[in-house]
Amino acid sequence: MSFIVSISDAELLAATHVAEARERAVRRTIERLEAAKETVVELILSIDPGPQQSAYLLYDPTATAYPLVALASGIVANEELREQLLCDKVLCVADVLIVEEVVSYGMPVGREVFETVFWSGRFGEAWGGPYHLMPRQEVKQHCCRSSKATDATIRQALIDQFGGKERAIGRKTCPGPLYGILKDLWSALALAVTWSETHMRTTGAHGSCVITIPRTLASSSLLS
Repeated sequence: MSFIVSISDAELLAATHVAEARERAVRRTIERLEAAKETVVELILSIDPGPQQSAYLLYDPTATAYPLVALASGIVANEELREQLLCDKVLCVADVLIVEEVVSYGMPVGREVFETVFWSGRFGEAWGGPYHLMPRQEVKQHCCRSSKATDATIRQALIDQFGGKERAIGRKTCPGPLYGILKDLWSALALAVTWSETHMRTTGAHGSCVITIPRTLASSSLLS
């Protein structure tokens, strides 16, 4: 059985615009890294794991306004994400992998929790580089200063941090830095933002951030 899907010129133009915006974001990140002298940027790959599928996001902490903060993102099947961690030419430029940690609160749990823990370990194994687990409570405290924060309040805190809905998300024809973030990608973004703002070490008289740059970024073929 075949289906014919009709896409309007406006929808096609909007999709093209977003794709071009994401490519410009990658190019501008490369330019910033090449121009950096004292301040060095860490690119963060974060994962909100699940039992069957997981959300991932490659975060550029320097993109506080346009262009997009997510150089790459998606919600995919766990096996597909594992394959990407092994060989994807874009994801491999990240300096560190942050995965949301499954924490025990002393209550009985089901099979889905154990599956999530299993895949969290497989992601770390496939990545093979610097890898850290971050509990949800740490994200709640950092983003909302409350252990009672919900997904909705964390999402709103991130939108506020990036200038409010109009500026942060924008529209199809004029995307903001958070355009395209949806569903579990908000959790992945919160992980990356929390890590970048709490775990980057600062040194020097002016507190410049000193982190190793992925030298493969400038020389990779991700834009070819």
